[in-house]
Amino acid sequence: MDNIDILNRLVSIKNNAYGLAYDRVQPFPESDYFKIRASGLEYGIDLLIVEIQNAILAERLLNTDEYHQKAVC
Repeated sequence: MDNIDILNRLVSIKNNAYGLAYDRVQPFPESDYFKIRASGLEYGIDLLIVEIQNAILAERLLNTDEYHQKAVC
């Protein structure tokens, strides 16, 4: 699986996390447990998204540097 595919899946999971927690909390409006869990999940996914974005940027910069080195030689 490519980094872009992983990034897209994580963004999708993150977007669905709060909605899923909200649906599960409807029968128990006094319970913040699911909201807290969803918030933690979103935070963890945000960190993973940043890491994957950094990996994609580093890969592209490396490819750009290699391209420039080949063009100069």
